[in-house]
Amino acid sequence: MILRDVAGSGNLASTKAYGSVAYHQLLGQSSLLSAGFNVGYADKRVDLSKLTFGSQWNGQFFDSQMFSGEPFTQASVGYLDLQVGMNYAFFPNELVYINGGFSAHHVNTPANPSTTATIKSTGDISAS
Repeated sequence: MILRDVAGSGNLASTKAYGSVAYHQLLGQSSLLSAGFNVGYADKRVDLSKLTFGSQWNGQFFDSQMFSGEPFTQASVGYLDLQVGMNYAFFPNELVYINGGFSAHHVNTPANPSTTATIKSTGDISAS
């Protein structure tokens, strides 16, 4: 899967490419165990020359030639992103279907370039 988004006056661009693989194993006649893995690469960039900041206001208009005073160290960053998940399904008859599973996103805790923070691992649990 490939996702691309460009927004704002600074052309903030986010491009992500992900691939997934899953395995399903029947456990007897009434159970199914599934596991999946997702790996992707994300690239985020912004055109800093198209942005203006409060310190560039000269009293009449924004002057992009004035020093912004903003502490930018880079205009682009790329990172690897990993997800894993597992699901168990139980279907003893045609009227009953029970499943539950979990997933963990950002397993490798990639750096989030827009905040220079670390994306923490999260777990999602669902059942139906």
